[in-house]
Amino acid sequence: MNVPVQPTVVEYKVCMSLNPAALAEDVNRELSKGFTVHGPLVMNGTSYVQPLVRVELRAVKMPEQDAGIVPVQGRVIC
Repeated sequence: MNVPVQPTVVEYKVCMSLNPAALAEDVNRELSKGFTVHGPLVMNGTSYVQPLVRVELRAVKMPEQDAGIVPVQGRVIC
């Protein structure tokens, strides 16, 4: 069955550290939990900040097929 889906941000978080190595550890831990980086690394004075989001593919409820959304076939694994 063809089901149109769209990526949807379901969680947002920010990792911050004064130490770039500690920030890398924090970001890597969150990446292993399904987060992805969202935007560039920001250096604010002496601190390093990296925004992260967790995204899910969600079915799009549409009364009619929208030509702008491509249907996905098969299983979607996130």
